[in-house]
Amino acid sequence: MKVELPQLNKTLEGAPEETLFQILRRHDIPVASSCLGDGICGKCRVTVVNDMTTLSKPTVLEEKLIAKYQLSPEQRISCQCSALGDVTLRTTYW
Repeated sequence: MKVELPQLNKTLEGAPEETLFQILRRHDIPVASSCLGDGICGKCRVTVVNDMTTLSKPTVLEEKLIAKYQLSPEQRISCQCSALGDVTLRTTYW
């Protein structure tokens, strides 16, 4: 699948078993994180620009982080979700 990053004018290739965090890091895209993808800090949140159905369902851990940080419905924790199809992302730290 493709991960589009319009802010960086980049398109990345990802595999279904990879989290968004892993895809971004593998392509040397900076990801805000103090836990390095362990699902603790919630800093690696991204905003999904297109259809949310292109992502895996939230894990229990991700649901807790979404509630804790009061994220909007289009925001996801990148270390806790995988792309099921093409997805377009943006974030405040790029």
